[in-house]
Amino acid sequence: LIAPQTRFEGRLNQVDLRLTRAFRLGRARLQGQVDVYNVFNTAPVLATNTRYGPAWQRPSAILEARFVKVGAQFNF
Repeated sequence: LIAPQTRFEGRLNQVDLRLTRAFRLGRARLQGQVDVYNVFNTAPVLATNTRYGPAWQRPSAILEARFVKVGAQFNF
């Protein structure tokens, strides 16, 4: 029905962001981190159903939604 290598999904663009701040506590050092993944909350299709039928070309996987991770590192 369709020639091989003629249909492709759109490009995958994802922007991740990390903010870091270091603090001196005497001789120790505390470093805080905040990571934000998929900043613009895009949802491109990662996989589709390739079997011909009623569910043909239905997305089966999309990029994860935006999420935030908070962390810290303590060096002494």
